[in-house]
Amino acid sequence: MIDIIIPVHNDWQYLKYALASIAEQTIKSCIVVYVIDDCSDVTSENIFEFFKDELIIKYYRLPECKGP
Repeated sequence: MIDIIIPVHNDWQYLKYALASIAEQTIKSCIVVYVIDDCSDVTSENIFEFFKDELIIKYYRLPECKGP
């Protein structure tokens, strides 16, 4: 199993590109992607809907902005 952690804060367009890149991998069945939302202003969970058949994505939203 390969775990990929992607922190995100209001950069949903870059998350889409990152998930698309992961979805192109030949071993994607062994990959679990953890998206950690650092209290973004807007959530875009429809991105996850687009990849639901290709990737295992676990989404966590922090209750307050923690920063780097």
